[in-house]
Amino acid sequence: MALKEQILTIILSIIYGFFFYLMIYLNKKILFQKNVFKRIISNILFIIDMILIYFVMIRYINNAVLTYYSYLFIIIGILLQKIIFIKMKKK
Repeated sequence: MALKEQILTIILSIIYGFFFYLMIYLNKKILFQKNVFKRIISNILFIIDMILIYFVMIRYINNAVLTYYSYLFIIIGILLQKIIFIKMKKK
């Protein structure tokens, strides 16, 4: 994979981590319902949608080739977004 593709993959993964945490935060009431059946169905649909969105985006960059650092930077993006939300709540 070329260096340009790797850098774009890293940037996209961090941005996707931001987006993923934001979607979890906004859909918290739906994803963590008390009704077990609704919770399972909503979680399955949510995860499938999030995976498809990521694969469509990554397909245009490097033909949907996933590497170990793609997952690492998604997690870093999620953690950064969480830190940003915590700091925004304090203000």
